[in-house]
Amino acid sequence: DLTQAVALHPQYDAAFYIRGNAHRARNDIDRAIADYDQVIRINANFAAAWSSRGNAYFNKRNYDRAIADLSQAIRLNADDVLALNARGIAYGIKGSTDLAVADFEAVVRLEQAFAQRTPLVIFVDDVQWADLASLDVLHYAGRRWTETEIPALLILTMRSEALDGDAGLSDWLAGLGR
Repeated sequence: DLTQAVALHPQYDAAFYIRGNAHRARNDIDRAIADYDQVIRINANFAAAWSSRGNAYFNKRNYDRAIADLSQAIRLNADDVLALNARGIAYGIKGSTDLAVADFEAVVRLEQAFAQRTPLVIFVDDVQWADLASLDVLHYAGRRWTETEIPALLILTMRSEALDGDAGLSDWLAGLGR
């Protein structure tokens, strides 16, 4: 039990981090943030805690706090594609298009670097739950991979009935191309 672990070892940052992720998975965002706060108090260089707390603030639609935390995660780990992507989406929501595009370009550059070592495989489960901003980022990345001839495989899964009620998702899928 993680609560016992943090009680027995209150300086064990990983236990707070894992418990924060469990809270976030249950959509208990405030408790997740509290645990990520504790991780950062214990270890200010724990990049994943900054990223996770940034994503939790994003879930609460507190985009300024999300951007601040995601920026710190990126300072600590410049290869954090997920933090760059989330920060780009947050910038886009706030209307900072130039900053959003810069982050999306950084994501594509990192993925290109990864793909030079080994083919790139992106797997998105239950794509019907993705927000339009995330779908747009995937579409953008796909176009860039095609333009730069990056070997990439995008695998999407979804519930078949999702296409019946979501014209936006159907249109997005039709626009993917090859």
